[in-house]
Amino acid sequence: MGKAGEGPRPVLVVDDDSEMRRVLADFLRGEGFRVDQAGDADEAMRRVGDTRYAGVILDNHLPGESGLDALPRLRALAPDIPVILVTTIGDERLFEMAFARGAYDLLFKPFSLDDLVEVLRSAAAHAASGASGLETGDGA
Repeated sequence: MGKAGEGPRPVLVVDDDSEMRRVLADFLRGEGFRVDQAGDADEAMRRVGDTRYAGVILDNHLPGESGLDALPRLRALAPDIPVILVTTIGDERLFEMAFARGAYDLLFKPFSLDDLVEVLRSAAAHAASGASGLETGDGA
């Protein structure tokens, strides 16, 4: 994430838990990321429509529309933005559905903040490369 022109693109943290958003945002800012926040899928869609993000961290358990259900809308709205789906409950079916719907990666809570940063940096590099198609099923 170099500082060319206007600087690094921000990331979007989408979680209905305001404390979780704050913790993630504070940590990511400490790692050099610019961070925006949203509390649900609709707010995320509005933000993605207005800002070009380097990546989106999307909680699966949101009020109204789940993160998994919001994935296709996010991908349609901004196909070049990698989306990292975060969930507490996971099985093979969720894993397959997440990637089929366009997730860049899937993290299970509780996850290491260092792991999140590693995935986010990879996602940001992916977005910066201009790659529009996401590779799936490669065991990433």
